[in-house]
Amino acid sequence: MDRGTGPDLVYKWAAPSNGDYTFDLDNHDSASLDLVFYIRTCANSQVGYDSTTGALTDRQIVLNGIESGEGYLIFVDSAATNNGGNFSLDIIQD
Repeated sequence: MDRGTGPDLVYKWAAPSNGDYTFDLDNHDSASLDLVFYIRTCANSQVGYDSTTGALTDRQIVLNGIESGEGYLIFVDSAATNNGGNFSLDIIQD
């Protein structure tokens, strides 16, 4: 699986309650920023990956059956070296 080579941010998140969650990444620099977006458990198992390529404005990962208190690492990475930009990340319980 191809990972970005540019700057990245990692967020640690724990589910506040049982349920299904949508992780919505909105790219605010869509013309120039190609983001890589994936989620791993705190035990380092990958559970979600948005494999879309290109500078798109919206990416989503849906995780079903999350239990309250489960921890995850959310990675937002730039596909290119020296390429960063603005984005927002929303986590929505479905």
